[in-house]
Amino acid sequence: MPSYKLSSLLELVGLVNPNAHAALAGATATGMLFNILLDGNAAQLGRQILDQAQFFNATHAQCWQLPQRPPLPRR
Repeated sequence: MPSYKLSSLLELVGLVNPNAHAALAGATATGMLFNILLDGNAAQLGRQILDQAQFFNATHAQCWQLPQRPPLPRR
C-alpha cells in the first residue's frame, strides 16, 4: 500500500470523506473504516495492532528512556 493517509485508506474501501479537514468528519470516517476492517478479519487485525503497539512501545521507550512494559500475552 503506497500510503496510510486516511483519505487513501477510505478510497481503498470505497468510502469518501467530503469534509476531510473537519475533526468530527475525520473521526466519523475513521470509525466507519475501522468497522469495515473489523468485519473482514477481526482476529488478524487485532494481532497486527498488538504487534505494532509492542514495537511502538519498545522503540519509543528506548528513544525517551522510558520504562518498558512487558509484551502482551497471546491467547
